[in-house]
Amino acid sequence: MTLFAISILITIFLFTLLNSLRFKSALKTLLFRIRQQDPGWYERIDGDHFFSGPANDSKQLSLFNYIALNRFENHPDPIIVQKCRRLQTLFKRCMRCLALLFSYICLLLIYVGSH
Repeated sequence: MTLFAISILITIFLFTLLNSLRFKSALKTLLFRIRQQDPGWYERIDGDHFFSGPANDSKQLSLFNYIALNRFENHPDPIIVQKCRRLQTLFKRCMRCLALLFSYICLLLIYVGSH
């Protein structure tokens, strides 16, 4: 039973890690497209320091709000719209994986504590 539980936990962890890496990759491609199409917007969201260096969180949150609130639907570039939709899907998938991982760990702790 323990080996089976650990293998499930590792599988969920790897699935969560994979989806997180896919999210980061999709975000990088969106930033690359934004830099090409709208350099002013790229500067406003601090695209140069998005993943490293002294990042400005409020500027980065503006991009996440743009995506979360579906403001991209009226964007003139269909590729940016497509990439934003993909990011929404991947973000939801990552959050579900993290919730599943957390729930499974809690269930395992409860099970171990009762035996």
